Amino acid sequence: MGAEMMGEGTLMLNMVNISQVETGARVTKGTLTVMGEAMISGTTMGLKVEGGSANVMGGKIEGTTVGAEVSGDGVLKVMGEAMIMVTGRNGTGLKVTGSGSATMMGGSIQGSGGVGSYGVKVDTSGTVTLMNVEVSRFETGVYVKKGVFKMTEGSITGNGAGSYGVRVGDGDVKLSEVEISKGVLLKIRVSYIFYGKVLQYNIRTSNVVF
Repeated sequence: MGAEMMGEGTLMLNMVNISQVETGARVTKGTLTVMGEAMISGTTMGLKVEGGSANVMGGKIEGTTVGAEVSGDGVLKVMGEAMIMVTGRNGTGLKVTGSGSATMMGGSIQGSGGVGSYGVKVDTSGTVTLMNVEVSRFETGVYVKKGVFKMTEGSITGNGAGSYGVRVGDGDVKLSEVEISKGVLLKIRVSYIFYGKVLQYNIRTSNVVF
């Protein structure tokens, strides 16, 4: 374990480099704040928020299996030019489960493009919101199994033919001014088979197969 926040108060990481640990940083209570050009890297997971909250304002969060995971009633807020990255070929960039919620404004979520990889996986009773975020190099850009997913502006760039931009199970999705490109299949229409609900979509497409 690199850094762990388990009590009341705030732990601030500014311009630090954490690596060669299984989990770069973990929050179960209180608030973790990551600032500056920090590098939080784990051999399995970059950042795990099980409770409390984490505020990431710049820097890089990196894991082999999962870049950042929010579970329980955890809250994640990512701002600025922060990057969430997963290096494993079938990894997940941002994963939100339980009743957790996540908001990301600016920055990017990047993968290595392997089979079974996900940019954002939503399986929560909460809400996940992306604003002007670039999601790239995943087999599935966004998968909403349960919960609410909102994305405004930004882009989802696939890894070539056969990859999916957005897949919806039993969830609600709202896309506004989102660009989906590079051979991505926009898998919105199957949401109705899985009883999902697409609230709204307003997208720009480039080289997309429907």
